[in-house]
Amino acid sequence: MLEFNLSKFVRYSDTLLALQREIEGHEGEVLTQEERLRCASVVQQIEIFLVECEIDTGRCFDRIKTKLHNPEAAKTKLSALILELRNRISDEINKHLFMYIPMKQAEYHNHSALFGQDVRNKFPKANKEITEAGNCYAAGNNTACVFHLMRAVELGVRPLVKHLKVGLQRPVELCEWVRLWGG
Repeated sequence: MLEFNLSKFVRYSDTLLALQREIEGHEGEVLTQEERLRCASVVQQIEIFLVECEIDTGRCFDRIKTKLHNPEAAKTKLSALILELRNRISDEINKHLFMYIPMKQAEYHNHSALFGQDVRNKFPKANKEITEAGNCYAAGNNTACVFHLMRAVELGVRPLVKHLKVGLQRPVELCEWVRLWGG
């Protein structure tokens, strides 16, 4: 699952629309060097974001960049390319399934000290499992949450078993819960 920054997506969508409208107002004119550089910077930021989000834009960005490298680039053609890009993004975004974590559960997502700093500091090997348990809980994957919590507990039990010198027939790392608890 990928994390998707919706506010950044909306901001970039608004930026593309504003850029398209600004250019449309000057039909037939040639872009100045300053305009081309500003457009190229905006386009590059948006392209990086969309690639990270695995939104396929085909060759739209390549066509826009080619146009921006041309000192004789007409604003009309650039406006059409930006419209094409916006339409492509819209089509591609509809191919993805987006989910969100309700605010009530969001506090558990990527929480590095879910059970407090003491637990985090005393059981550093369990931190990853505890964080993953919080992520699963936040996403409503309760069975997976329990799985990660069991793994976190196991990482805490192993040193305890070694410390108590419990007589095991094999190394504690190879034991199952049933053997550890005599069930």
